[in-house]
Formats: sequence, C-alpha cells, structure tokens
Amino acid sequence: MDWLSETKRIKNEKGMRNDELAERAGIPLGTLNKVLAGQTESPKLSMVCAIADALGVSLSALVGGDDISDDEREIIKKVRTLDGVGYSAFSQCLEREYKRTLEEKKKKNNAYELDDESTVKILFYDMPVSAGCGYYLDSTQAQKITIASTPLTEKADFALRVSGDSMEPRFSDGDIVIIESGGRVEEGKVGIFVLNGEGYIKKFGGDRLISLNPSYADIKIKPDDTFECKGLVLGRIKKNSQ
Repeated sequence: MDWLSETKRIKNEKGMRNDELAERAGIPLGTLNKVLAGQTESPKLSMVCAIADALGVSLSALVGGDDISDDEREIIKKVRTLDGVGYSAFSQCLEREYKRTLEEKKKKNNAYELDDESTVKILFYDMPVSAGCGYYLDSTQAQKITIASTPLTEKADFALRVSGDSMEPRFSDGDIVIIESGGRVEEGKVGIFVLNGEGYIKKFGGDRLISLNPSYADIKIKPDDTFECKGLVLGRIKKNSQ
C-alpha cells in the first residue's frame, strides 16, 4: 500500500475530515484536497511529514515501513533460525497454504456467477464505496464476475461493494451495485462520486450529495473541493447462495 492510500486509510479510521487534517498539518485545504485526490504527483517530504504528524503516526509507518505486525515479525525471526531442512519444509507448507488460500478466494468470487446461458461479464472492484461518511477508492485490482444479461445489466461497466447504511432502504451495507461509467449524473439520480479523494454512493443534488437515510446530513460540494462523477448506479445484484 502506498503512502497516499495509507494516509486515507488512517484518516478514515480516525474519522478525520479533510479540513481537520489540513488544520492539524498546517497545509491549505485546497492543497491537501489535491494531494489526497492524487493530483500532486510528488509532494514535498516536509508535507508528508506534516501529514504523518497530524495523523499521529511515524513517517515510516505512513510510507509502509512499519506495516508488519508483531506476529509477522515473530514468524520472520523464527524462519531466520531454521536450517536447510527446516526452511525447505516451511517453504513447502507456505506454498501449499498460499495456493489453498487463492483457491478459496476464487471459490468465493465464483459465488457471484450465474448458471445461465444469457450472461454478461463486468469488472468488479472488491472495495467499498461509502454509503456513510466517505471511503477512499484506492484499489486498482478488479476481477470479472458473471451476471444475468438483461437490458439493464448490458449497460453496466463495473460493480462496487456498498459500505454503510446511509442509502437504506434502497441500498444496504454489503450490496453489490452495478454502474454505467460516465462523467455526469442527472440531478436526483444515484451515482458514484469521488469528493476530495473519497468515494461515495449518493443521490446527486446539484451542489450536494444526498443520502436516502434521513439520519445522514447532506454533503455539500464546496468551490475548492475536488469532485468527480464515476458513473450512474443502475441497480444491485445479489450474491448466489451455494
């Protein structure tokens, strides 16, 4: 995970807004928004250090130097003490379990496939898009899933997982939504949006993003925000039971 993705992960875990992070780091909000949106390719080291301090983590942790858990460090320590026979046995076991894990993930992914001659394949990004307070769309990994071919699904370009409950009752936490790519969504329609580097599934309100759950306040789009529409939400698909 790169430092930018790690920054957004930590920020989300702490429930920190961009303006709060900007104030703590002593960075102009507009500058921070551009950095978090990936529009600044090579930010100064001093800025990265300021962000790390504002998040309460070390610089090495932010750039990936401290992302090994204590359990992993203990495993590495033990592996380094093995002789040739022990290391060979460990490697064989590790490779076997690695392949088993990949097969389990493959079976899980195939649970979305439908036994139907009339199907269509679309890209599924196994990362959450927020139906809540914001979640960074930081993954570039995608897989193909098979869904039933209908006039609606034929328009779909990709799928995402919903995280949160702000779009209930229409969309619930864990739902898989299908999206038609596009840079614009009509007012009143539900789309996928990236605001200051954070992804949302919301109803477009022109100058704001609107939740269907009345417990959530509207998210206003300010002039200095970085804002992008990823596409129109066509509907949701359900995972098959096996």
